[in-house]
This record gives sequence, structure tokens and C-alpha cells, in this order.
Amino acid sequence: EAVQAELESLQRIAAELVPVEGRPAQEGDVAVVDLVAEDGSAQRDYVVELGSERLVEEIENGLRGLQPGESREVAYELADGSQRKATVELKQLNERVLPPLDDDLAKASSEFDTLADLRGEIEGRLRGQIDDELEGLFRAAAVDELVRATEFTPAGPLVEVCTRELLNGLARSLQERGIDANSYLQLTGQSPEALEQRLRGEATMSVAREIVLEAVADKLGIQVTDDEIREELRSAG
Repeated sequence: EAVQAELESLQRIAAELVPVEGRPAQEGDVAVVDLVAEDGSAQRDYVVELGSERLVEEIENGLRGLQPGESREVAYELADGSQRKATVELKQLNERVLPPLDDDLAKASSEFDTLADLRGEIEGRLRGQIDDELEGLFRAAAVDELVRATEFTPAGPLVEVCTRELLNGLARSLQERGIDANSYLQLTGQSPEALEQRLRGEATMSVAREIVLEAVADKLGIQVTDDEIREELRSAG
């Protein structure tokens, strides 16, 4: 299923976007929209695929059934239970025309000449990724279980610094994607307080993991040499 999903992703990447005529927006369409909140803040020319769940459910549902040039006022609920309204305008509507899943697609999207060779490469790569992911999940679960066993909850400057780093990282990511912070909060249905609380929880767990692992290393006398670090960096690269 994962191999097939990746092949279908290649199809979507290679697909041609064709303007939709004579019908309203529906699942799978690629829409260009303007989102204007009650306070006047707006996200212009926002590109979204309907069904990708990148918008809050009420806004995405509000887009369905619209034709280019039409708009609709949508009410939606934030994480804190308060209600907000926004106007969504459908500016452009396109649909993907997928190419056949055949040898020609393999040649156009990869270094392989046949679909069978491409499928084999994807399967091998995904198996390696799954193995690595399982190993990472196991390690993370073991550390989290250790943290819970210690009943240690860090607080203070370390947690605050880590929280700020997470907030700044999110802000940089949004800026790189051209998304206004207020629009992000509107689209995800979060309040600034709820977002900060969620990131503080992540920061608290991150600091707890680091401190507990350092304590374990000290207890067991584990030391990591510079050569071991360099070797790990080379293998990771």
C-alpha cells in the first residue's frame, strides 16, 4: 500500500492542472482562495487541495459547492470553544489530470526505464525507512518510559528557552511558506495561548528526556568520544 501510495504521489506531481469549467468545487480540486477574518486580517491567494485537511473543516466544507468568483461566510469554532467567522472567496479552481501509471511515467519521473524497476526501488527504500522508523519509535518509547518512571517534570529557564525555540522555529517555517501567523491560528483553529501551551508541553518532555539521559549516562559511566560523534555524523549524512 505504501509503494502504491508513492507511485500515485508521482502521478499527482506529474499531473497537469486544468481549469475547471461548468461545475462547483469538489474533493480533490486545487483551489486558489482568499480567506478574510472578521478583524480584517486576510490570507490572499492561498492554494489548497480540497480534502487535504490543511484548512479547518468548516472552511473547507464552505469551499465545496462554490464556483470561481463566488464567496461564502463561514462560522467555525476555535480550540477554546469560541466562535469565529470568515469569508472565503474561490478565485480559481483547477483539477488534476493524472498521467497513466506506466513505463513512460517511470522514465519521466526517475532514472528508471520501467515501472517495475521503479516499483522495486521504492519498495526497497520504504522498507529501509520503516526499519529506521521502528528503531526510532522503540528508542523514543524507551526514553519516555524512563522519564515517566522517574516522575521528573522539569520547569524553569530550560523549559522556557526550549519553548521559545519551538515558537521561533514555527514562526520561521510559516514565514518561509508565506503564511501570516494570525492566519495560521485562524486556519488551525488555535488560540495563541493554546499553541504556546502545546509547545510548552513538548518542550517540557524534550528537556526531561535530555536530563534523564544525561543522568543515566553518568550513572553507567557512558562516555562518547569525538571520533564516535564524527562517525555518527558521517553515517547520518
